[in-house]
Amino acid sequence: MIFHSRTLSRFPNLKIAFSTKQFGNLSFQHPLINKKITRKNRTKFYSSLKIPSRQVVNISLNHKNKILWVSRKKMGKGSLAQSALTSFYDGLITNEKNIYLMITTADCFPVFYFDPKKECVGLAHAGWRGILAGINRQMVAIFQKKAGSNPKDIKVFIGPGLQRCHFEVKKAVFDRFGRSFENNASFVKKNRLFVDLSQTIKIQLINEGIRPANIEKSDLCTYCENDLLSSYRRDKERYSAQGAIIGLFD
Repeated sequence: MIFHSRTLSRFPNLKIAFSTKQFGNLSFQHPLINKKITRKNRTKFYSSLKIPSRQVVNISLNHKNKILWVSRKKMGKGSLAQSALTSFYDGLITNEKNIYLMITTADCFPVFYFDPKKECVGLAHAGWRGILAGINRQMVAIFQKKAGSNPKDIKVFIGPGLQRCHFEVKKAVFDRFGRSFENNASFVKKNRLFVDLSQTIKIQLINEGIRPANIEKSDLCTYCENDLLSSYRRDKERYSAQGAIIGLFD
């Protein structure tokens, strides 16, 4: 099973997907799972999407805010081999056709971007560190600088991740989000501290000029959906990372 965005799936030349547990681990950065198994899982995932592995570009994640502009010479990098991963980035963007951008997540949010006017796509790995570092603000800035996008034209899908019901944090992190988002995404429940990461992403995007109506949020929680999704916080060392993909095709 693969999840799609209602908003972005309306565009016939845009491919977008987020894998489920049935595909197994898709991250070459997993400390325990054999790389041959991951390669096999990825091959199955690409095949289900009818995407050639040579057209996929994947990156080595760093939980920060660096974004890679992807040209045709990057095609195939990191697709089926850990040694080919481009380090260290947490986002990709391209205006080239038939290039598929890929990240992996296990609680962090995949954020899919598409400007239909400039035919440009982007994909961000947004965990709490990346959000505070401004990964989503940086993505919008690159859309403007490299593709000439107007933020009002960009459509965004915030995929499944660790939702507010399970993102409990320590006071230091709670306070940082409180200062950065004026307490609009942090709350206290039964003396425990929580942050709504999906909401912080939306706030950042709106502040960068993206229309609220152009932002779709998945309500699926990686922790809650035990049958469908893996969660690092829930599964610990037994987690398996999901894969997110976006790309335009002829």
